[in-house]
Amino acid sequence: MSPHDHPLEASPLDQPDWPPHGEREYPILACLALDEPGRHALRHALYLSATHGHAPLHAAHVVSDDDPSGRRAVTERHRLALERAAVDLTAFVHEFAGD
Repeated sequence: MSPHDHPLEASPLDQPDWPPHGEREYPILACLALDEPGRHALRHALYLSATHGHAPLHAAHVVSDDDPSGRRAVTERHRLALERAAVDLTAFVHEFAGD
């Protein structure tokens, strides 16, 4: 697959790199940075999903814990950052892959 090919137009793999399985049986988790390398990771994850029975694809993005004091739960300390990350990740994936 060349870098300019759309991953959903890729032909199925002749020899999958994991055991045969039913359609949509094994989910794929793509941990993404919201940058160009993240786009490459997402492209590859879409390719794997398309060539492995349209496996469900989940995307994740990490929010740094810059306040490790432990006095409040991580979700409390970073509520706004987590909300913003969810919006940014959704927009990033939608821009590249659509719905």
